[in-house]
Amino acid sequence: MYKFLALNDQKLLGGSYFADPRVAYGKESAKFRGSLLTLFGEPVYKTDDASNAYTYVIQVKENNQNAFIFTVYEGPSGTAIGYNGKGDKETETAAEALITEIKMTTPLDYEEVVIYHDFGNKITYGCKNGICYFSEELGAINFELDQE
Repeated sequence: MYKFLALNDQKLLGGSYFADPRVAYGKESAKFRGSLLTLFGEPVYKTDDASNAYTYVIQVKENNQNAFIFTVYEGPSGTAIGYNGKGDKETETAAEALITEIKMTTPLDYEEVVIYHDFGNKITYGCKNGICYFSEELGAINFELDQE
């Protein structure tokens, strides 16, 4: 049994890539962020830069014994889980429990606009009444990703 707690401490930001939450670019990443909002509120770090959109610091505690500190973030390669330490089977299991908890949670209503500043692409994504959306504006070209 795991307990999850958001830590509002920017000194804990960092760590390196540890786990892939298997979140596809598009509506699925919108849902993942909405579910994080439901579970943990606003992130400890947030920008309008799509390559560095947000970061949560989450403590995952197993049966009130082992505690792991993960970062959940949206970075240049998409959504990821970070960890600042040596990973082992217990750490991997805790990270997987966190990913499962997030994916099973109904997303909060929200809308965010982020920009890939290197390219000028503007992304609008969010969720409304449990339905998530994602659109990307590429200069004069607009399109929506219909990924489920």
